[in-house]
Amino acid sequence: MESVSLYNIDSDVSPQSLLPHAQGWLPPTGHEIKHVLDRLRVRQCQAYTLADIADLIGLAGSSELQLCIEDRESIGYGPWAILCCEAGYGCIWKDHEQILAERLLDR
Repeated sequence: MESVSLYNIDSDVSPQSLLPHAQGWLPPTGHEIKHVLDRLRVRQCQAYTLADIADLIGLAGSSELQLCIEDRESIGYGPWAILCCEAGYGCIWKDHEQILAERLLDR
């Protein structure tokens, strides 16, 4: 049986922060948010500002995102899920079994 990787996970982002909300999602740390922001910039080959990214993920502005990076506020699941998807971590809101089934059907 072939093994199918669900996400391109690295050690800088905890698996719990990449779960669907109903399956035990834990908010990411500021370090994890910064890492995903950096990955987004590299992956998209764009020099996104915090304001650009805040607009992309539906936050009120760069100051709200900065508070999350500084661990003074937690980022909400919706904005985090969009950020992860854009950075290449996949659709974290989907159940892992659902993702696996979709990938197998696409073959």
